[in-house]
Amino acid sequence: MMKKGNPILWMFLMPAIAVFSCQREKLDGERAYLIGRWQWQKTYVFNSTQSSLIDSVVNNDHYLIEFKEKGWLVFEREGNKKKESIHFDYGTCSGNAQGTVNYCEYSINNSKYHLSFSVTDNREYVIFRNGFPYTGNDELVYRNLFVRQ
Repeated sequence: MMKKGNPILWMFLMPAIAVFSCQREKLDGERAYLIGRWQWQKTYVFNSTQSSLIDSVVNNDHYLIEFKEKGWLVFEREGNKKKESIHFDYGTCSGNAQGTVNYCEYSINNSKYHLSFSVTDNREYVIFRNGFPYTGNDELVYRNLFVRQ
């Protein structure tokens, strides 16, 4: 006769397995520059012959992304939030002579998102390529520009 497991043990074990088996990476080192809330400013749209611009002021759209230290990425569109764990596929950074990071490029979540972080004129920017809020297709490429809040 087979012995049944303790249901109380399973009640605590299953949530623990779910929490600790999640693939996400803590934002430390040069990736710590991403931590915080970022406000969408504009999107550059490119095709093979021309480019155009979608501007947050003109469209009156409010999109936010937030990078959390414990490896979460939160997308916010008009008050609706979507949360994803972060897994880095690729990353490279460059800096200046003082050791400050000026530019980083990342691929995350099985190449679902490609993003870059840069510091220009003492302002910090994140660019989502073909990511959020506008996603590209075979004909159009989007560069979504966010500024740290």
